[in-house]
Amino acid sequence: AAVLSATDKLKRLVDPSLLRDTVLLVPVVPPRVQARHLDVQLAVNQAMDEALQRRPEVRQLRSQLPSQDAVLARAQNNLLPKLDLVGGAFLNGTEGSFGQANKDVRAGDFHNWSVLLSFEYALEQSSARGAYHRAELEKRRFLLQVRNLENQVLVEVRDAVRSIKTDEKRIEATRRARILAQEQLDGEISRNEHG
Repeated sequence: AAVLSATDKLKRLVDPSLLRDTVLLVPVVPPRVQARHLDVQLAVNQAMDEALQRRPEVRQLRSQLPSQDAVLARAQNNLLPKLDLVGGAFLNGTEGSFGQANKDVRAGDFHNWSVLLSFEYALEQSSARGAYHRAELEKRRFLLQVRNLENQVLVEVRDAVRSIKTDEKRIEATRRARILAQEQLDGEISRNEHG
């Protein structure tokens, strides 16, 4: 069944009209069996690294990590006291008419300046602490989400490697069965020739 499925896939790639016919594809050169076997741990590690670099959902989640850090840093900064420095400078016109007041302003004779230093510290800080804890929990949830996705990718990679390893064993068993069947056929032919 697997050979027929592979044949159908090949027919679809080569010429889709072949799918309607009962054309049998026979390979001119038999498939070569590679002597090297799959190192499971190495294959899992390589495939995992590549999957974590290439999978779009993993890249998307990882790109959101700096934004989570920024939200947490802002919430942490909101716990600190605030110290604001505000300054201002003004030119005044003191005359009763607009024209005269305008001359006073241009002359710069009447000027004011001010400096304001404001210190603010919330005694309870319950809303700031709540926002900080919420941001901290959101980052933990986000990291767990990333970890769960990485675990899901790992399971998929391991399943794929196990499937490859099983197929490798199946190919080897089929090769051995073919060799034994050929030896048995040669023996039967030899017995029939010698009587």
